[in-house]
Parts: sequence; structure tokens; C-alpha cells
Amino acid sequence: MVTHAVFMTTVIVIVAAGIERGIELATKFMVPSVIVLLIGLAVYAVTLPGSGQGYDFFLTPDFGAVAANFTSILPLAFGQALFSLSLGFSVMITYASYLGRDDSLFADGLVIAVTNTFVGILAGLVVLPLLFAAGVQPGEGGVGAVFISIPTALASLPGGGFVGRAVGIVFFAIVLVAALSSAISLLEAAVAYAVDTFGLGRVPAAVGLGVGAFVLGVPSAIDTAWLEWFDGISVTLLLPLGVLSVVLFVGWAMGSAATEELRDGMGLGGVSPAWLWTLRTVVLLVVLVVVALNFQDLFLTPNAGDYYIVPPLG
Repeated sequence: MVTHAVFMTTVIVIVAAGIERGIELATKFMVPSVIVLLIGLAVYAVTLPGSGQGYDFFLTPDFGAVAANFTSILPLAFGQALFSLSLGFSVMITYASYLGRDDSLFADGLVIAVTNTFVGILAGLVVLPLLFAAGVQPGEGGVGAVFISIPTALASLPGGGFVGRAVGIVFFAIVLVAALSSAISLLEAAVAYAVDTFGLGRVPAAVGLGVGAFVLGVPSAIDTAWLEWFDGISVTLLLPLGVLSVVLFVGWAMGSAATEELRDGMGLGGVSPAWLWTLRTVVLLVVLVVVALNFQDLFLTPNAGDYYIVPPLG
């Protein structure tokens, strides 16, 4: 609980400090540190006996398994993309509103997509070799992988307990920094809305909403079952619904005005109307399919998936 309080206090202080003095300064430290630490662990993982099985597991796709489990893989992949890119929480919309007229949405979006993919691949080159080198089979991912599978693997690394503790400190430092950056982004979106809509000061808005987030997160700090439930509800239900709302609003409510905004933000000579109709049809169809599959798991086939609509009250 104390760790939870310190974590949220740090998030509140950074967001309350503002965009340049708080979020920008923190991000300039956090993002490079995560990449440097991941590269260090990836280099270390290469030296471990048995790590080759992890690379084979990670880098050799099983298209047959993908095809056979497509209806369950698609929602998970969709949710992961939305979560890692912060597309379903209006975070990117909030940050984009701070860009100047000279900034390019196309260039910034490309950098974000490439960096996100690079960090994801780096994480895979760290986690899976560590698991296989320690003789631990990868599980289903998520909370169990971070707090059960990986600590088990770290305890079994060659070189004794000291090596496992040292690698564990570095690994969970990465997890901490990644969680901190995500929490800052999520709180900033809510704070920006409160400031712009209700005229609140940034400091009281950050404190009030941060304390509310702290209270909401208390069950997760006490019991990982609540953490899994919150994670599942957000990824399975809230994220797709949020993206569905954005697609409907941008594609159908804004319409041609959205094309004009994109043209101005990208700094390109023109944006084809095909972009708008792709958003209205192809993107909308994919989002609707994912929402339907997730609703089926949550409401029509209870206990069939990893997450349930009913919170873990017992």
C-alpha cells in the first residue's frame, strides 16, 4: 500500500508540474532509460544456456495456430495495440492537442509506431529467452507472466541467487518506469479535460483525480485478482468501446472536417477521401467485430475467457 501511495504521489507531482516542466522532463528520462535497460537485458539473455529455445518460440510464427485461434487472438492483439499506443484512452488526442502548427502528425505518429514496435520486440527478446533458459514454460501472459512466471525464472538463473536478484532489479525497474509513464499519460488526459471543461487549476485537478485513481487502485494493490479484473475489463471492454466512439465521431460526425484537420496536421499536400471512407468502413468493421467477440466472451460465454464481467468479490 505504501508503494502504491508513493507511486501515485509521483504521478500527481509530475502531472501537476505541467507539460514542459513535468511530463516532458520525465519522459525524456523514462523512455531512453527503458530502451537502454532492455537492450542490456537482451544482450545478457543471449549468453544464457537454453535461451535459443526462447528465440525460436518468439521469432518462429505458427500460422496454423493463429488461424485456428483467430477469434481469440484478434481481440487480444487489438487490445494490446490500443493499450500500448494509448489509442483507447484519448491520450494521443490529448498530447496531439499540445503540438504546434509546425509539427507533423505523420512524422510524430511514425516515430511512435516504430518506437513502440521496437520496444515490444526488445521485450520479447528479453522475457522469452529468460523463461526458457530457466526451464519455465511461458504462460498466458498478463499479470501472471510478470508476477509469477518471470520471478520464478529469475530465481532459477545460472549464477545463483545474486544474479537472479540483480537481473530482477533491472527488469522490474523497467516495469516500474513503463507503468509510471502510462499512469502519467492517463492522468494527464483526465486532468486536461477537467481543466479545459470546468476551468479547474492544474494542481487541484491533478491532486483530486490522482487521489481518486489511488482509491480505485487500492483493491489491485491488495489482491492481484482485482488487478487482473481491472486489466481485463479495460482491455476487453472499455478500450474497444472507446475506439468505437472515436471512429464513429471522427468518421461520421466530423466527416470532411476530420480530413481537413488531418491535412493540416500532417503537413502534406492533400489527404485522399479514401482515408475517410476507410475509417468509416474497414476500420469500423474491424472494431465492431472485436467489440462483438469481446462481448461474447464477457456476457454470453461466462468463464470461457481470462476475464469475467463480475468483479472478484469472493
